[in-house]
Amino acid sequence: MRDGNSLKPIRQIYDYESAEFRIVASRHHDPFVKANKNRDEGIPLLNTLFQHDALEIMLDPELGKLISECTIAKPAKSKTSKTGDDLVDTARYLVMDVLWTYL
Repeated sequence: MRDGNSLKPIRQIYDYESAEFRIVASRHHDPFVKANKNRDEGIPLLNTLFQHDALEIMLDPELGKLISECTIAKPAKSKTSKTGDDLVDTARYLVMDVLWTYL
């Protein structure tokens, strides 16, 4: 959702498990697309992007948790419990929405 700055996103993705988010976004007329939550494809894609330097995480104290989550993330058929990987899930949703044709 917009915070008043001049940047306009070209695409916005959300975790469709959050029905409340979809409702609020639609009331504000913000177009969001459901995230592709496939862990079996998303985690290997993240790993491939990191290995080929197509994606990097800037060294910033606030991104330390994301770096930690990336080091323990593993593909799984389903996520049955809260595993403390909220940030890597978000990164996975974003990279799954990009057409990576050069890898």
